[in-house]
Amino acid sequence: MNACTLNIEATGTQWDLYVGATTTNVGFWDVTNTYGSSGTLPTIGIMKLQFRNAAATSQMSGFFSLQDRSNPTYIIGSAAAPDAAISCPNLGTNTAGSYLTNPSCYKFNVDLRIVPGFNLRPGLYTLRIDYVLIQDL
Repeated sequence: MNACTLNIEATGTQWDLYVGATTTNVGFWDVTNTYGSSGTLPTIGIMKLQFRNAAATSQMSGFFSLQDRSNPTYIIGSAAAPDAAISCPNLGTNTAGSYLTNPSCYKFNVDLRIVPGFNLRPGLYTLRIDYVLIQDL
């Protein structure tokens, strides 16, 4: 739990926050080394994430599967712009603010867990997870 903390500092603008994986082979973990040829490559969907803050402003409740960055999961906001302005402490808060003055809305704890299943190819794999904070234009 609390694999990382995202501290948001949004000055004078609305914002979006989304997450996605960037890999060489879209949809699969990057292969560093394999120790055999049986089994399947791990998909990025075995990585589960959860975003939490004290005001519960994340649009995603509970754990969800990681997706490719070309089809990211929006934690705050959406791909359509501009989103309606939502003030703290409401679900989807996206107005200007700071984790320093209002951590309950602008500080997110990110939890990670892996649910691998069976029959994965033995080996060493890497996964890049991108957390993207962008102005809602």
